[in-house]
Formats: sequence, structure tokens, C-alpha cells
Amino acid sequence: TVLDTADNWSLDHGCSLSAEEVEAVLKAYNSPAVGVGEASVGFCKEYGIDNAYWLAQFIHESTAGTAGAAVETANTGNIIGSYNGHQKGRFRDYQGDWKMGTQQHFQLLACYQSGGAESFCDGLYSGKKHDTIVDAIATWAPAEDQNDQASYAAAVQKDVSNWRAAHTTVATTSSSDLRAKVV
Repeated sequence: TVLDTADNWSLDHGCSLSAEEVEAVLKAYNSPAVGVGEASVGFCKEYGIDNAYWLAQFIHESTAGTAGAAVETANTGNIIGSYNGHQKGRFRDYQGDWKMGTQQHFQLLACYQSGGAESFCDGLYSGKKHDTIVDAIATWAPAEDQNDQASYAAAVQKDVSNWRAAHTTVATTSSSDLRAKVV
């Protein structure tokens, strides 16, 4: 049973994918991040951000780590800036630590959701609060950086819709209720 319909694009959304489902997608892309499926579920529960959003963005940003800067940086969201003093070009470099790159991606989405109010937002985005993944993409991938925001949002929504429709087990959380529950 699917908890929410695919038209619910709220950042405050339960986990849509199990660890096994995440791993299957990563394997299908021959992603170097295979092995972070369980962590993605944990981060989903910890930060109250749907792991399907993270995965769809990871695919859109770098074909699941097989293209672009992510190949060298383990940066699942092409997050700009330095991480512990490490940076390649304009992107944070997690030095092969896909789990840390994944966690920072979830944290950034959580910072967007909270308007930067969380303690872990230091060094990440803090500013305007975003309610939906579509709103977050408008900040994540600004048009002035030659991003096609409408195409990006449509690609994320398509992947998330397909995954939500395809699975039968949903691990749910929200930022106010961090208990795992299988439906």
C-alpha cells in the first residue's frame, strides 16, 4: 500500500523507497554509491526528507554518480562549496565517502525545508523555506547557472511517481514522527 499519492511533493514526506529498492536502482545505473541504500532510509527518517527525492536528484545531477563532478567528489547533489576544506572545482569533495555525500544532500534538503533553522545547516543553505521538492529545485538548480528548472523538476517528479507507484512496502516518517512503520 502506498502511503501518499504521487502528487504530494511536500519535502516533509515519508520514505518512499526501501533500502533494497534504492540498491536496485543504484545497481541498475552501475553507481559507485551502491551500498548507501540503508543509509538513505536512515537519513530519510532522521531528516524527514523522502529518499526518493534524494535518489531522483542524484540521478538527474550525475546519472547516479557515473558522470560529472560526482565521479571524483562523491557529491550526490553537486553541492557547491567546501567540505572539511575539500573541494574540487566549485563542488564539495567527500573524498569517496558516498555515505557522507548522501547525508549532506539530505541535510541540504532539510535546510531548505526549515529555512536554515537547524543546527546542521551551518555551512549549507539557510534562507527561504521551501515546502515542496519543486520549490527546492528552483533554489538547488538556479536558472542563472543555465539550469532548466522545469525539466529538472519534471524528471524528479517522473522518477518519484514511478517509484511510488511500483513498490508495495513503504517505510514512513515525517519530521514530527520519526518512528518507522511498514504499511
